[in-house]
Amino acid sequence: MKTFKCKACRRIHPINSRNPDQKYCSRADCQRARKREWQRKKRATDPDYRQNQIDCQKRWRERHPEYWREYRKRKNGSPPPPDPPAAKMDGLSKDFSILPGKYILIPIDGQNVKMDAIQAILLPISAGYDQAKDDIIGKIATVAYDCLKNNGPVRTPHCGSP
Repeated sequence: MKTFKCKACRRIHPINSRNPDQKYCSRADCQRARKREWQRKKRATDPDYRQNQIDCQKRWRERHPEYWREYRKRKNGSPPPPDPPAAKMDGLSKDFSILPGKYILIPIDGQNVKMDAIQAILLPISAGYDQAKDDIIGKIATVAYDCLKNNGPVRTPHCGSP
C-alpha cells in the first residue's frame, strides 16, 4: 500500500486511490492548512481573486463599522493570562534522581504543562514481584487511574502476593 506524508501534520497516511497526488490528510486542521495554502497561492497569482477578496473585506467593514471598537473593549476587559506553566520542557531539577529499578508509569492529565512535558505517577515495582503469582501492576494502575479520574489522592493499594 502506498503512503504519503501529510504536509501539515507530518504523519504517514495511506494514499487515497481516488487522489494519487494527495498532500494533506483528512484531519480538520490539515484541511484548514490546505485551504490556507491554496488561498495564499491564489491571491499571489490571480489578480481578480485578490481584488474580490479586497472588495469583500471592504463591504464587511462597511456593514460592521463598530466591530474593532467593540473588539478592543472586550480585549481590554478580558481576564489576565493564565499562570506560567508549572513544568517547562526539560524542566527536571538538578537534584532529581530515580533509583534504578522497575516502575509503573501512569500518565496523568497535566494542567499548565508545556508541549513536550508529561506529568505522571511513578510507582515502584518490588524486586520480589512474580507476575505468575499476582498481577499487582494491573491492580495498582487501576486504582491509581480511578483515583485520578475522581480527583482524589492516589494511594497505593495493599495487594500482597499469596
